[in-house]
Amino acid sequence: MAVCRILFSSENGTYGKYLLENTDHYLRTLVGGSLSYYSVELAWTWVVALYLLCGEALIRFFMNAPSVLAVESGLQLLRVVAPFYFVVSVKLAADGVLRGAEMMRAFMVSTLTDLVLRVALAVFLSGGMGTLGVWSAWPIGWCVATGLSLLFYLRKFKKQPVAA
Repeated sequence: MAVCRILFSSENGTYGKYLLENTDHYLRTLVGGSLSYYSVELAWTWVVALYLLCGEALIRFFMNAPSVLAVESGLQLLRVVAPFYFVVSVKLAADGVLRGAEMMRAFMVSTLTDLVLRVALAVFLSGGMGTLGVWSAWPIGWCVATGLSLLFYLRKFKKQPVAA
């Protein structure tokens, strides 16, 4: 239900005004949305575990003519990125609430920071680390953007008292 609220609030500006007037409801939406994303992640934990334990076989399943380099790159990507999916779930929940609260500038700043940082870091890190540098840029960008989204959230709603 919380995910539906976030999706609806991001598409319908009138709900965002309601959230701004009811900070307690807004906080519950953020927490509920994060928990909903976590529950989806928990359902997929076994898939991540399979990729980490039996990754080569599973990656080869999706390839017509798997080369050693392609399989190794796929495994490397999964090992670097998969542990940070929880960070992405927090960012998705926070971004949904920011959009629903009509804080589009904050949402765009965090999203564009993520994208620009990922591209810049991928170029920079790939020079010395190769493809591992490209994969490492993703979690770094996600962590910085999640921090920004939460900072924007806290700055906006720290000013308003939370109803008990």
